[in-house]
Amino acid sequence: MVEYKINSATLNDLLLHLELCNSLFIPPLNSKVDLSVYAQKIFNNALLVEAWKQNDLIGLIAAYFNDIHNDIGFITNVSVVQEYNNQGVAKELLRITKQYATEHHFNKIKLEVHPENEKALRFYSNNNFKIITKESNSIIMELSLKINTNE
Repeated sequence: MVEYKINSATLNDLLLHLELCNSLFIPPLNSKVDLSVYAQKIFNNALLVEAWKQNDLIGLIAAYFNDIHNDIGFITNVSVVQEYNNQGVAKELLRITKQYATEHHFNKIKLEVHPENEKALRFYSNNNFKIITKESNSIIMELSLKINTNE
């Protein structure tokens, strides 16, 4: 059974997870960032939405919800260990992330994806993200969140 948590991973958990998922990114994550520096950055600054199987971090969304002036969150990482792909883990992590954003009055969530990462593009499109800019090595996608204005 997969257990979902928020902000419970240690820095070591994050680094191990990123190392396990590194080659699943297009291009590999370590070709763009130093994994230990990146793990430290998201550990210090991001909301961590985590999927755990026993003591193993098998899925992660790391998102920044610090643009309170524009009410826009930014997902910097979505990763699921390969053996747990296509089991709904990423979809549940995204659902929890969207719920957090809505509860904290964010109107949009953005993310960046490489144009050759067709699996990620399909996943985000299937979850209502729309392409807002497209360049040769980067696509920015955005999800508009319904905010209840009857409060």
